[in-house]
Amino acid sequence: MKRSPGLLAAAAAAVLGLAWLPRASAEPPPAAALWNADRSAAAASMPAATGAGLFVFLRQDDGSFRSIDASRVEDANLGKLGRARSEFERIETRPVRWLPRSGGLFRITVQTRAWRQGRRETAEELLVLRPDGTVLWR
Repeated sequence: MKRSPGLLAAAAAAVLGLAWLPRASAEPPPAAALWNADRSAAAASMPAATGAGLFVFLRQDDGSFRSIDASRVEDANLGKLGRARSEFERIETRPVRWLPRSGGLFRITVQTRAWRQGRRETAEELLVLRPDGTVLWR
């Protein structure tokens, strides 16, 4: 079976945790989404199959949206706090602000708040996305 180089690169990136691949979506972002300045992208915390998730919506040329599950950014933020997920009683992750585009890339700051023994800990991560929806680390 012949494999395309693009598929191999995507598979390697997924295994290494370097990038996530987008999925197409006909549904627009939810009303509570945080939009970027030119309304070409939005982000929202939403229910997902594995609990709450962070999704980014990129407007396509035809007006539809591409939905990207960027929930793994929460793991990066929890890593900054230096504790295992199981040590927290409650975890919330949300988009907080879009930054100006740089080199054609979308950039958004994502905040995770986690409560442990009644105390809140907070971490932020810069999420960077290519226009095709591929999520990159900062």
